[in-house]
Amino acid sequence: MGRELRRTLSNAVRDTRHRLEAEERGLRAFIDFCLIHRNLYRIVMESQFIDESIYRAYYTTLANGYTQALNTAQNNGQIRTGDPEVQAWALMGISHFVGMRYALWPEQHPDESMYETVMTFLRHGLEAPDAQKP
Repeated sequence: MGRELRRTLSNAVRDTRHRLEAEERGLRAFIDFCLIHRNLYRIVMESQFIDESIYRAYYTTLANGYTQALNTAQNNGQIRTGDPEVQAWALMGISHFVGMRYALWPEQHPDESMYETVMTFLRHGLEAPDAQKP
């Protein structure tokens, strides 16, 4: 299942020219994949109780590829610099919980406003453009 998900995501972002475009296409592909393979969350989550090494390997494998892609995007000046591994895990967390809440629980495709909100968050973060610094 993990290989199929990685293949699906790779195909979705293959011809993108910018990392943020890849993020949006990847999120859409992930949501579609989850709607088709509903038991993925259950299988992955249950695997931690059967063999934690399988559970960790599933996410670590995803994160490793993601980290490489984010590192390349940083080197190309497409995204903010920072630890690409931390960025990968943070983005995976967003996709995981957004997918669960807005696709799996209602068992339908989320509306466009969900994608717009996530992408605005990814582009700009939480800080308002004219916010006072803490």
